[in-house]
Amino acid sequence: FDFSSEKQSLIADPSSDPFHADELPQQFAGYKIVQKLGEGGAGIVFRAVPDPAHTPANGDKQVALKMIRPDFVANKKALQRFEKESRLLAEIDSPHVTRHLEFGFHKGHYFIASEFVEGFSLDRLIPRLARAPARDTLRVVADLLKALSAMHSKGVIHRDVKPANIIATFQTSDDLTDDPTDPAAFAIAKLTDFGLARHIDQSQSLAMTRQHATLGTPTYMAPEQHLASESVDARADVYSAGATMYHLLVGEPPFVCKDQLEMAEKHRTETPVPLHLRKKNIGLAINSVIMKAMEKDPNLRYQDASEMLADVQRILAGQPISIRMYPETPDTSQSNVMRYDFTWSLDASPGSLWPLVSDTDRFNRAIGLPAPEFNYDHSGNNLKIFANANFNGIAVRWREHPFQWICEREMSVLREFESGPFEWVTSTVELHPLAEQKTRLIHRFQLKPRGLLGRLLTPFQFNFLTRRSLKKVYARLESLANDQSCRFGCDFPFDSAPKLSRQQRSRLAERIDQLGVAIGDLILADRFAEFLQLVADPIAARIRPLTLPEKLNCSTERSLQVCWSSVEAGLLNLSWDVICPVCRTASDNISSIEQIESHAHCNVCNIEFETDFAQAVEMVFSVHPDIRNVEQKTWCIGGPFHAPHILAQNRLLAGQHVDIGVHLPEGKYEISGPQLHEPHYLDVGQDTSTRRAAFAIGGTENQSRAELGIGDACVKIDNQSQVEILARLSRRAARDDAMTAAMARQHPLFQQLFPDKIHTTEQLVGVSNLHLLAIRFANADSFLDQVGDIQLRHNWQTFQQNFPLEDSQCQIEENDFESMLVSFHQLDRLLDSLEQLIGRRQQDTGIPVDECCFVIQSGEVLKGSSANQPTAFGKTIRTAKKLIRDLPPRHLLIPVEVDQQIAQASDLDTKAKPSQRNLRQQLDRVTPSIEKDTALRVARFVLGDLNRTKELF
Repeated sequence: FDFSSEKQSLIADPSSDPFHADELPQQFAGYKIVQKLGEGGAGIVFRAVPDPAHTPANGDKQVALKMIRPDFVANKKALQRFEKESRLLAEIDSPHVTRHLEFGFHKGHYFIASEFVEGFSLDRLIPRLARAPARDTLRVVADLLKALSAMHSKGVIHRDVKPANIIATFQTSDDLTDDPTDPAAFAIAKLTDFGLARHIDQSQSLAMTRQHATLGTPTYMAPEQHLASESVDARADVYSAGATMYHLLVGEPPFVCKDQLEMAEKHRTETPVPLHLRKKNIGLAINSVIMKAMEKDPNLRYQDASEMLADVQRILAGQPISIRMYPETPDTSQSNVMRYDFTWSLDASPGSLWPLVSDTDRFNRAIGLPAPEFNYDHSGNNLKIFANANFNGIAVRWREHPFQWICEREMSVLREFESGPFEWVTSTVELHPLAEQKTRLIHRFQLKPRGLLGRLLTPFQFNFLTRRSLKKVYARLESLANDQSCRFGCDFPFDSAPKLSRQQRSRLAERIDQLGVAIGDLILADRFAEFLQLVADPIAARIRPLTLPEKLNCSTERSLQVCWSSVEAGLLNLSWDVICPVCRTASDNISSIEQIESHAHCNVCNIEFETDFAQAVEMVFSVHPDIRNVEQKTWCIGGPFHAPHILAQNRLLAGQHVDIGVHLPEGKYEISGPQLHEPHYLDVGQDTSTRRAAFAIGGTENQSRAELGIGDACVKIDNQSQVEILARLSRRAARDDAMTAAMARQHPLFQQLFPDKIHTTEQLVGVSNLHLLAIRFANADSFLDQVGDIQLRHNWQTFQQNFPLEDSQCQIEENDFESMLVSFHQLDRLLDSLEQLIGRRQQDTGIPVDECCFVIQSGEVLKGSSANQPTAFGKTIRTAKKLIRDLPPRHLLIPVEVDQQIAQASDLDTKAKPSQRNLRQQLDRVTPSIEKDTALRVARFVLGDLNRTKELF
């Protein structure tokens, strides 16, 4: 209809031919209206019978006739919305959507004729459905999702999905009464009422849907709908479908409020109580589907109804859903499986609770579990970790599966027992945000008891002992999370500070006085004495000096002086952690640096690695046993507290995926795992506003790199292989709390206090074939005159951070605050880093890139310890330094042999790795124009002068 035409004048005065809805039956536009079915804000719906001459083509004997209310007829926007509802309804061809029959105008009234569905709206069936088996309700929900899938495929969203807009029909429909029909006799459900529907692409939509008015039913609306966001899309329907599904299964909506503003706030900030806590017969798979559909962030939901429908159909077919479960259990039948759910509402945010909850080692100690002995089995394809312990006089042995977690959201572990009262146990902790920075914490156990002893022991163990221990510990965590005043005692201990004996107190006082004299600061020495007495055992066993300045209220230099002088005073012992480059945990702790061998083995990752003194050997201290007895037993390994750089770790079965919702600061991240040959890279920065990235792992076509904007984001990892994969999302940033052996050796105070710790002979650590990038800041002198020495050093440190130094395959070999040598194991990684560096702004690089020159060199590099310092040397190093010495700014120099490597890799057949085939393309992006010389290939880039380049050679 063209509402700007003269026909509009026919309805200018709606009173000219009023329609009296109460005077039924009536003849109207070829229909006999026989019953009023209901009415909404702008329309009235009737049941009507077509006249014989007006029977619809599909032969419907009854129709639903929807008219715009008389008092809205003169409102042009209301008319436009009414016409749009008809147009959108006509676009959808699905048996699960009420069929559109006609849109018309008759005697001053607009109407929509559609299929009349003989059945019940679901709002009338909620009590019956909530009592019925969940499977019956899922069949109804599946039809709703089929309707939404048909709409979303046409680019249309409903925006008012709720039980009242879904009509269910039953196989006994001819005998319907006012009483609800048995859900087991359900036939089909149809979605109705398209009054708020619109196209997702609003380019042709009407202004009336963009007036920042709340459109929809608040009980079921997505958070973005409450905010009247213009970005509402299919994911809002998914949220409403999840809320509807929740209501049908539980009997109550996710949130119950009398005030609309309070309802909006709950949808925006709170996570609903998980369904399995509200109703016992609801499985975890159903709960997972609904909780995913009702995620606050649309990026974390199913992206349209078809994705959600697929998982609902998998549940109906008895198959695993596509979402990874927390955690996967050994028994899919769930026969004899017992479940215990403990819930607390804590007055602390998930972010403040996570460091406490995730410290599984101290947590297990706090709840009274024994300290087990761990051992590793590398005989198969995958590492297996086993543990032995004694529970209440019963010796048990179990296999410890990898922890799974998403930072600040959830964490779980599966343990399979070879002996004892249980066959297997899973422990899962979920942190659900609530309003006012509170958290609903759910600790859930699933287990399968073994024999009569297990069945008798389990209820007492979990309902009494475990519940009591958890209640005590979580009350302590709530207190710690909110205590901003505590200092040393708040390093996440779960019990009181240790008590020193009289002899220990005497020794401490004597040696602290000695320390105060050595450092010339008695007050700082007293603060350190307080720290040594109050800090938790795990911290006391591994004190890192770079973490102490904030605790001791001193500078980093003073912190180092305190620690090193404390060794001389007998307060601390010095040792060296050998750090695995993959999991970044200590594979060994060695008391003397001379005992460190050239290679080490990580039991967790089952890999050999170089003990590079600049990267893999870290200095740590422990409290001297004369001063304090530090318990160094291990209660748990592999948890998130011990790997803070890993934001998420998940076991994904074949075909499963996980949507990781995390807050990502600016930086570099990677997707990796023991079964993956190469990591996938994620760059987070200000250059994009994208909030969702997807990675397919284990398949043939993998996206190796993606970019996201800073802030809350969703990272989807999809396992396309046929085997289980342990996938990790990790920060690639270097740790800022580690003092490496190389850093310690270079410090004058360390050399003075520990001359015996410095090698006097050359010790080769290894010989590697590396690719070097030599960089020289050609205008360093003039820059120094402008900003001064301190600022130059600061800017140069910022410049270094543009390289992936957290990656074990990229290292700075030499650095003098004017030039540097960076080594890479792979040439494509070097070119990629150089390309990114050139494209960045000076505020991100610290040093103006167009005032630097570069040389690429490849060959053997010797790495070791010489003249008391870790060093890299050899012909390749010398050549790179010689070539960079006189090169002007804005120039890149590549020797012929390196150019030949690139050419050979670029000529490989199509079966070669993309990283090899694209070397030439990478180089071309770095070097827009190229000149050749008989000895050297010289490339001009950025602002280079081609004529000057020719003169140089």
